[in-house]
Amino acid sequence: MKENVTLVVSVLAFLVSVAAVIYTHLQLSLARRIRREQLEPFVVVDIAPHGPGSQILCLTISNTGPTVARDVKVRVKPELRTSLGAEQERALARATSRTIPSLAPGRVISYMLDTGNRLYWADPPLPLLYTFEVCARGPFGDVEPLTYVIDLEVLKFTELNGETTVGQLTKIAENTKKAASNLEQLRRETELRRPSKRAPGKWTIRHLIVRCRRPRSSVRRGLRFRHRSG
Repeated sequence: MKENVTLVVSVLAFLVSVAAVIYTHLQLSLARRIRREQLEPFVVVDIAPHGPGSQILCLTISNTGPTVARDVKVRVKPELRTSLGAEQERALARATSRTIPSLAPGRVISYMLDTGNRLYWADPPLPLLYTFEVCARGPFGDVEPLTYVIDLEVLKFTELNGETTVGQLTKIAENTKKAASNLEQLRRETELRRPSKRAPGKWTIRHLIVRCRRPRSSVRRGLRFRHRSG
């Protein structure tokens, strides 16, 4: 009986030890995975306005991770379409088919896709839903492929249809340029109105008048001198 109890206790102890080993192994594997993911590049593909309120839509490929992404490949379905013409569509096709050798941390590559006031009212309608797949390599080898689904319909009635910040800044720049031009013209007119510098040895009428004027004190001294002489 005692032998059976001892055997049961030994088996239970062994099972507990095995469970502890498995748990520790899982914890270590999870810690390694977290550590690896923290050091891996993170490549993001997005279609967004060029700036706040801008109507220009850009395709951006960026690395938000802490390490360099290598051999970055981007695949998109369906192919990107734009209202800017066949040449721009071919440029976008090349951008999404070539392999990017390296993408440094914080680096952003941007391609012009379209403008909001043309994309959403194109005839015939252009696709607004795209699926992107991104593959890359990091310091530990291949990074897990990422898939992004981008629906441009979400941006249709946002600030894309309002007055753009870029447009406002352009107006400010134009007004500043006009003001600078007006100031330059005023300066030139002022320079032309100024009397020219006299040449050496020549006297103008103004200089002769000033020359002939004698200070009042000099006149008084002259009168006193004449009175004493008389």
